[in-house]
Amino acid sequence: MNTSVDFAHCLKYLLSALGVSINRLSKALNVDGSLVNRWVNGKRIPSYNSNYIEAITQFLSANIKNSLQIQLINELFERVFGVDAGTDCNEEKIKKVLFEAQGISLSNHKKHTKESKKLLKYKKTMANPPFFNEVVSMSHEDKIIAGTHNVASAFRHLLGLALQTHKRKKVIYITYFNDVFFYMSSEEDLRHFQTMLLDLMTQGCEVHYLLRITHDVQRMMDLLNFLKPLIGTDQLYLYYLKSYDSLDLGKDYIIVPETGVLSCFFTQVNNCCALYLKNPLAISFYEEYWVRLTQASATPLLMNYPAEKEESFYSSYMECEEAIGNRFLYKDGFSTFTLPLPLYKKLLQKRKASQQEMVSAIAFHQKCLESFQSNIEIYEYKDIYTLDSLSYLVKNRQFFLYDSIGFSAVDLEMEEVVDFLQHMISLLKTYDHYSVAFVRKNAIIPGFEKNVSCLVKERHAAIVEILGPANTAPMRFSIHEPMTVNAVEEYFQILWQQIAPVMKKKAEVIAWLQQEIDSLKSALYLKSDS
Repeated sequence: MNTSVDFAHCLKYLLSALGVSINRLSKALNVDGSLVNRWVNGKRIPSYNSNYIEAITQFLSANIKNSLQIQLINELFERVFGVDAGTDCNEEKIKKVLFEAQGISLSNHKKHTKESKKLLKYKKTMANPPFFNEVVSMSHEDKIIAGTHNVASAFRHLLGLALQTHKRKKVIYITYFNDVFFYMSSEEDLRHFQTMLLDLMTQGCEVHYLLRITHDVQRMMDLLNFLKPLIGTDQLYLYYLKSYDSLDLGKDYIIVPETGVLSCFFTQVNNCCALYLKNPLAISFYEEYWVRLTQASATPLLMNYPAEKEESFYSSYMECEEAIGNRFLYKDGFSTFTLPLPLYKKLLQKRKASQQEMVSAIAFHQKCLESFQSNIEIYEYKDIYTLDSLSYLVKNRQFFLYDSIGFSAVDLEMEEVVDFLQHMISLLKTYDHYSVAFVRKNAIIPGFEKNVSCLVKERHAAIVEILGPANTAPMRFSIHEPMTVNAVEEYFQILWQQIAPVMKKKAEVIAWLQQEIDSLKSALYLKSDS
């Protein structure tokens, strides 16, 4: 089952799969970066009498670092040749695929040249070409926009119209196929777009994103950084295309029903053009296309857990804890699972939980502790807490207990605070793979004031919980799409690297916790003397 892949798409796929930039490849080949750029964008094809394929193969094969990259190479090889991908070494697979793609592209180039000559001859003979009967003319408001800056301005203008108007259907459809909106936008533009979308959501507007997921981790992290402030609302709907092998979908769209459509595409490297349409029929065509594409070829990225599905949420949480792999946990407050079981039972009694609630909560707690302790002996577990969580615990002697029963602040005796901190130290000393770090709250989501909890289990899932104002149901969702989970994990890896050593080095954290214990014990001693 030979599937044709031209040279541009093949090289772009391999560079992305192996995390190699155009600049690095051009330096390795000792050629100008513009030449590699033209290869990737289909403007040029290496000739048969050059040795570029061998040089590219040698460099790319030297950059294979993990099993995921090998799997991606195998998938490309099988797609092109339709044979068992294990028949050759990785270097031979890369070379064969590149040679095959080179031949296809050179053959297509010759064919295209012949067809262009035929088309030119045909145009000369067609003095008065016929038109179809069912044609709707463009309105005077429809425009063709050239230039990246101008397209970004049109994007702002269309969102501005959506903010000003009060249409019956408050919804916006946006695609993220070819990263057009990111390439055309400066950081200031992106912040402006975020603000405008948040304002629209505040007005009750739904924003629907249709995404193309790739194995490019940096691309996925850019997307997550943009969507972070929007995810904290219940007006954002994310979908992703089920197929991973769609290398180029041509255009990106923003569709505001009854208002306008911006259809964006690249004409050359990093230069963007767009059709800005306000024709009502055109808008309805684009809206129908987006909806049909989503229904036929996409699936929701977020699995939401409303209040009535609370049991499903905790079941997913348990599955995540039980799954093998490294784990990151971020909480604005200490995890319930850092409580020793006897202390947890005391807190349940203080909370005045019913007998049935206590039995259920203790069973869940014990199961999670067992999973925690069995996995932590093999896999890296990193907990990130806010500085406020430790300060509040020591000063106010309250533990924010959030479990399957609900959320409440439980008062602790000074001795119980000491017991908890000593247990934390015991965990850190007992398990080499367990680490704790402290950060400021806005280091996770700058400007995001809600209490956020995020559990990320390698290759399995990311589970997020956002607590809103009092007497409101928490927002809960999980992500299971592997490349997005990988991007979330990479985000926390980078965050961990940016944390100052004094806030994460195990010896420093233990000494800090011990210092707080000593201070509390001194206070207890003075209290007993008095």
